[in-house]
Amino acid sequence: MKGFTLYFLYTILVLLVSLYIFLLKNNKNFSKNKLLPGNIRWQVLGKNIEFATSGPRKFIEERMNKYSSQVFETSFLGETIVVFCGPARNKFLFSNENKILTSCLSRSMRKVLLFSSYVDNSLKEVDVIQRSFLHEILKHEALKQYILVMDALARHHLETEWASFKEVQVYDLEKHYTLALACRLFMNIEDPLHVKILSDPFGCVMKELFSILLDFPGITYNRAIKDRKIIRGQLLKIVRNQ
Repeated sequence: MKGFTLYFLYTILVLLVSLYIFLLKNNKNFSKNKLLPGNIRWQVLGKNIEFATSGPRKFIEERMNKYSSQVFETSFLGETIVVFCGPARNKFLFSNENKILTSCLSRSMRKVLLFSSYVDNSLKEVDVIQRSFLHEILKHEALKQYILVMDALARHHLETEWASFKEVQVYDLEKHYTLALACRLFMNIEDPLHVKILSDPFGCVMKELFSILLDFPGITYNRAIKDRKIIRGQLLKIVRNQ
């Protein structure tokens, strides 16, 4: 028994030393090939815990102050990402979409946002479907029809959700209005009860959108997957009844 214990401890020691040497060597190679300021080590966990506890604004601002106020790299959701900061960098991103840059979603996001049949599709295939949809709903004729609906719904929303209160939580109300407007414009859903049925699971899905792909019972990401299925079922039911 004593011999086995010594052998076990020796094995653990060898593994730890090997891991240390590997990380040290990898860090040196990383430093030599580094193109942007930032830190992308420990990509398995990334900075997800820090992002969840501090929030996106503090997460970004801390790295802007530490690395660069213009562009830096970090790790998130197990992926290496580059963050562009400021109006000029945002303009660069939007003006070069599908030119020198292409859309990208982590697998955890795709699994939550997309139907199961599209999760394994390339982003180019998904982008084609998305663009065809956007082309239809953003036509000039369609936009003219939206204005009256948006104005009427905004007035009703302010009267019922804002006017009778001295203080309101704008962000939550804005999300509720946006979802109600989307339901009205794109699915012709006017019943507040139907919007409520979609609103609760939709809120959970959006909350867990930036999560590591750990789909196990009891984990919040698993709850988001279940809520996505609820939303899908409700949307299919609405489409079939129209």
